[in-house]
Formats: sequence, C-alpha cells, structure tokens
Amino acid sequence: MTTILIRDVRFSPEVVEKIWIQHGLSQRFVEEVAYSGESEVRWDFDEVHGIRVVVRGETVEAVPRDTIVFLRSVDPDNGIWDVITAFCPTNPNYGMED
Repeated sequence: MTTILIRDVRFSPEVVEKIWIQHGLSQRFVEEVAYSGESEVRWDFDEVHGIRVVVRGETVEAVPRDTIVFLRSVDPDNGIWDVITAFCPTNPNYGMED
C-alpha cells in the first residue's frame, strides 16, 4: 500500500465559508488535521463523490475535536489536494439541515 502524501491542501472560498458556517471549523483547524502526522489518512470510494482521501484527526485547541476532512486529488504525486469538506462527527448538529 502506498503512503498518501499531503503537502498542500487548497480551499475554495465556498468551502471555507461552508465549513465555518455549517460545521464551526476554521481553515486553520482543518489544515492542522490534514497536515498532522497523528491523523489517520486513507483512500475512500463513494458512489456519488468517487475516489477521495479521508483524513481523521483532532483539532489543536484547548478542547480537541475529532475532525474528518475529505480531499479531492489535484496532484497526489506532489501531495496537492483540494478540500471538499470537513466536519466534526461529535457535533450535536452534525447531519441536521440548516
């Protein structure tokens, strides 16, 4: 199994807004989880979204939050990814419609 290299995660303005408004996560916290050597990183296949990478780890704050980040390939050989979304599955509002 090959190691998944993550050197650069990119955010569209829409994703930054979505993860903040819907999930209460700042871009900084998502970057910390994505770049952490402690996070679990794996390939995932979803029938709707296709092949993507899932990163699961904890935010670096006074009370760490379990966070899941979904990444889309830009240039995996050079470790470049687009952030699709990120959320905290322990958030009591997770999965609720706005």
